[in-house]
Amino acid sequence: YIMFDMTNQCNAKCIHCPHSMGFNDSQSSQFMSIDSYKEIIDQCVGQNLDFVRITADGEPLLHPAIWELLDYARDKRVGPIGLTTNGSALNATNATKLIDSKIFLVDFSLDAFSEKTFEVVRAGLSYKRTLENVLRLIELRDRAESDLKIMVSFVKQRENVQELDAFINFWE
Repeated sequence: YIMFDMTNQCNAKCIHCPHSMGFNDSQSSQFMSIDSYKEIIDQCVGQNLDFVRITADGEPLLHPAIWELLDYARDKRVGPIGLTTNGSALNATNATKLIDSKIFLVDFSLDAFSEKTFEVVRAGLSYKRTLENVLRLIELRDRAESDLKIMVSFVKQRENVQELDAFINFWE
């Protein structure tokens, strides 16, 4: 298992994220360098890896070279590759790129069922846009007959626990 933290830049202020509370020097956005990423992937070639996780202290889809980097790992046959995202940046164009990347898994961190709770727990993000993005990806995946596994996750906390059953029922 190998995990890449692609960036500390984020478009949300999630209440459960220590990054949202402000690390020292967290105001300066940084992205993993393309060269460093490729060097690490090259070292992984031929290794018996159960999973390559693309995530971030922020939002990995904000990395300016994310599609190139996903394709690089895929082309080197390192994986399976999974991406963890808040889903807010997965517009129609990016959803198509994600399907085309042929990664194994995308995990959407949603943490709420209702718009009201979502906008408390995932402050700064649009519930409607994020929900549309996830549902679009499911539709595109099914239409393309892709093997992409799509997961949604829910971090149980005081502000959302009352929605856990509704979340499970909807997404199952």
